[in-house]
Amino acid sequence: SALVSAGGAITLVATSKEDLFELAVGGGASEGSAVAGSILVVVLNEAGTHYTSAYIYDNAIVHAGGKIDVTASDAADKLTLSAGNVAVGTGTAGVGVAVVIVVRNGLVDAAVKPGAQVDADGGTGLTVSATQRENMLMIAVAGAGGNSAGVAGSVVVNVLTNTTKAHIDSTAHVGDGPSAAANVHAADDTKILSIAGAVSGGGTAGVGAGIDVEYVSKDTEAYIANQAQVHTTGNVDVHADSS
Repeated sequence: SALVSAGGAITLVATSKEDLFELAVGGGASEGSAVAGSILVVVLNEAGTHYTSAYIYDNAIVHAGGKIDVTASDAADKLTLSAGNVAVGTGTAGVGVAVVIVVRNGLVDAAVKPGAQVDADGGTGLTVSATQRENMLMIAVAGAGGNSAGVAGSVVVNVLTNTTKAHIDSTAHVGDGPSAAANVHAADDTKILSIAGAVSGGGTAGVGAGIDVEYVSKDTEAYIANQAQVHTTGNVDVHADSS
């Protein structure tokens, strides 16, 4: 087990960031029939073993004359994903399809593990913080035209599964001193703008459809577990926010 002592502050930080601009464009033209398609698929953290974590591990002894921060964060601040196409058939038909698919699994964990002994005698005391943030723009637009028929379709599918946890675990001991304060905070902020559009024209028929499917599942938790001991001269603040 680790033994760490510092006269000042101790900071443990784990960060992850995704910044993507993806564009898929297709076009087609023909004197007979024209078909165009653009498909954009993005999968982030596909397997469950990918995560961002910051820990004071089991049975570690950590003492600071100042504050102790244990923070983990994952920010997808700029996910801009676009797919578009145009298909024009001067003979019979034009068919255009645009698809954007995004799958993101985010796991962020910050903790004081079982049996750890932590003293943060100054500043803001002990802070255990886990945060996730997503800002997503997804656009799928398709256009099609033909002398007989024009068929255009666009689909946006977004599957977002997030787990964000900040915790002091069972049998952990905070504040032999006692500590100045204890703060346990988990937060997940999600902003999504999704657009699916279609334009079609044909001498006989024009068919256009836009479909947007959003699946968002978020588990945001902040807690001090049973049998943990927390002693402070100041405040103990435990809160979780999801929006």
